[in-house]
Amino acid sequence: MNRRILQVCILLVALLGFSFGANAQVNAGSSSTNGNTPGTITTTVNNDLLVGVVEDEAATSATITAGTTSVALTSRVCSTADGGQVCLEDGGQATAASGTTAPWTFNNTDRNLAAITAVKK
Repeated sequence: MNRRILQVCILLVALLGFSFGANAQVNAGSSSTNGNTPGTITTTVNNDLLVGVVEDEAATSATITAGTTSVALTSRVCSTADGGQVCLEDGGQATAASGTTAPWTFNNTDRNLAAITAVKK
């Protein structure tokens, strides 16, 4: 599906932004608030920009919203192609921390792939 788009987005962010950490994982799907996560990373520099990407692997019309964490995440774009969706969120993290994540909330239980990277602002 859109896995190639997701891989290219993460690669560009990492290459252009001097990535300080990245993680990704496949989620079975959850409709719980923040139920779909890329796992966690540990940031080591204050004022990193967190970038999260998710790919909805199903051909349904899921409503996908940026998750809520101690970092204010903003959904920037969602693109639909090949029956699935790819969405991007970002937010500034004032203080470096362990357990940093960029979760997503779906209105259904679609299987998905989520990723996070932290980049120097």
